[in-house]
This record gives sequence, C-alpha cells and structure tokens, in this order.
Amino acid sequence: MELARVIGMDRIAIVRRIILPGAMPSILTGVRYALAHVWLALVIAETLATTKGIGFLAMDAREFLNTNVILLTVIIYAIIGVVADALVRLLEARFLSWHANYAKGARK
Repeated sequence: MELARVIGMDRIAIVRRIILPGAMPSILTGVRYALAHVWLALVIAETLATTKGIGFLAMDAREFLNTNVILLTVIIYAIIGVVADALVRLLEARFLSWHANYAKGARK
C-alpha cells in the first residue's frame, strides 16, 4: 500500500490492483460456504413447507414408501449442489488465476 502511494497510484487503482485481488480468495471462499448453507436451507424449506417441487415429491414418496423416488430426489439435490459448487470453482479459477493454489495445474 505504501509503495502504491509512493509511485502515485490513485485510490481506485489501489483498490482495483491491490486490495481486491488480495481479498478475492477470502471472498470466494465465503461465497462457497454461503452457497452450501443456502442450498441446505433451501432443501429443508422445500421439504417441510411446500406443496410443489422436489422436496414435496420426496415427502410424498416417503408417505407411500416409494424409495426409488426418494433416492432420485436425493440424487437430483446432490447433482444441483455439485453443479453450483463447480460454478463457484470456475469463478475461483477465473478470478484467481494468479494465485498459486488456484492456478491451472495446481494440486487441490
């Protein structure tokens, strides 16, 4: 920060080129955790308090002991969750290509 001020960077450039890239790994980690919690809350809410959707289908199948439908709904929820996480990982790869942990070919 001090060097940026010494070489004459304005505030916008400091934020864009120093602060934001430094904070981006933490921001995207928070987005991944928040997405996981939101997805879990959505699944629970849809299962308990709706008359439509995948959660209702699972609860209806539970009442009639349709285990194949229950298994299908769990698989659908899992696939959607994995796809959402993969999208955030793509964002991480895009925005953090400069970071050693996220660079192409880096070990996970």
